Amino acid sequence: MNIYILYHIKERELAICEMIKEEILKQNKNVNVEIRNFHSIWQEIWDFLPNIILTIPPRDQQASNRLMIAKAALKCSIVSLLTEGFFFHKTAEAWREYIGTNSYDAKLVDYYLFWGRATQNGQLSVLLEDKKITDVERAKIVGYAFYDKDSFEHYAKKIAMPRTAQKWIDGYKRHILCLTGFSVADYSIEDFMLESAFVYKNDKAKKKEYQSEIEAAQKKVQAFSDYRERYTANIIQCAIRNPDIGFLIKLHPAEYARFYNGTNYQFYHVFDKYSNIHLLDESVPMGVILPYTDLMIHYGSTAGLEAFLYKVPTLHLFMEEFAKESNMPGYCIYESSQEISMDDFEEFNKCIVQGVCFRKTETAKKILEEQFDLENDDTDYHPAEKIAGYVLDSWNVRQLLDDDAELRKAVKSMEGYRSRKDIWKTKVKVLWRERNYLERDKYLEMLKAITPKWSLVLYDILIAAKLTFRIS
Repeated sequence: MNIYILYHIKERELAICEMIKEEILKQNKNVNVEIRNFHSIWQEIWDFLPNIILTIPPRDQQASNRLMIAKAALKCSIVSLLTEGFFFHKTAEAWREYIGTNSYDAKLVDYYLFWGRATQNGQLSVLLEDKKITDVERAKIVGYAFYDKDSFEHYAKKIAMPRTAQKWIDGYKRHILCLTGFSVADYSIEDFMLESAFVYKNDKAKKKEYQSEIEAAQKKVQAFSDYRERYTANIIQCAIRNPDIGFLIKLHPAEYARFYNGTNYQFYHVFDKYSNIHLLDESVPMGVILPYTDLMIHYGSTAGLEAFLYKVPTLHLFMEEFAKESNMPGYCIYESSQEISMDDFEEFNKCIVQGVCFRKTETAKKILEEQFDLENDDTDYHPAEKIAGYVLDSWNVRQLLDDDAELRKAVKSMEGYRSRKDIWKTKVKVLWRERNYLERDKYLEMLKAITPKWSLVLYDILIAAKLTFRIS
């Protein structure tokens, strides 16, 4: 049995994939497990031929088309694992925006895996209403693998501490970890469209609503830009005043790759000229750095909750004007060890110099239980083990796609065309030349499954050619 584990952004997701892979192999040592980036497997998939795919949620039409094509051709099972942090949405529209306004067959996903009951409850009603799930029993709560300290500590032993992080640890007695997460500050309108953020973009009757969405997006970009400017200014000013304290800047995974590739988020070069500020130049999970951290500064990040698990005090910087707006920077639904307004630099500096006492707040406890299925300091918390179990079980409960409108739409898409082209060019033609008819016929059956009715003539020609070749 072959299993694909697919991720999107490196670092946290990749680490989780490794932890899940290890648990799968513990439960079934006879399977073959490969970890790949979601966007890079759509040619090699016809070599690997996965029986099971554990994937990021299919939030856009391109992703759901690819997965429908794979499922139709390979008859594989598909498991969707949530990849992002906690959510605090109250409306179906907000949940739908995250799930995606794309459409796909209700039988596409065999298991949806959620971190906690709050997200499961919020998304399940929309999944049912939009016909993206066949049964509530296919929605499972598994917890968050990164908060499984036992599994993570085992994984962390394989990771070497990056050079800059080690320099930061060795060079200073006090260590301040500063998180960023302001990619929206560099967004274009096209970026929002790629995330399916505009509900009314294809509705000509609602031009005003669409324009309002555009204006709201522009306001959001400006807000994130302003917040980032002030957040970093506070850190720089504090670093100048306290040269004996080390500040480590850890970019959000969404920012990291594009910053170090030089394509975007170049704003963070503002830190370069300060000797006691280091930009982490390698992708490192939080759990590797937190044991060496005296204080974490953040903007409302879910990583603040991870800090609670390591008993690291947290300091949340917020802006008064956005403190109660959930889609704006600096908003946080849990209380940190210390809350400070962005405008109160002297208090911020005092906290850096004197330190902040660790306290696990009631709001943090509630979030950990509702959003991550983690009660208190549960020692029997093993999400990776649960995920592995559902991945393996998905083969037993897999659903086969019907020849319905959603599948026909997928096979007529560019993703469908490219899949057929890849199978024909790299498999059927090669196997034909090699006279490996058994393998060739297997791929011809795959082509038949993903060939739309309006072009069945293609399959007929292939069969005719096959028969002619055999007779000759």
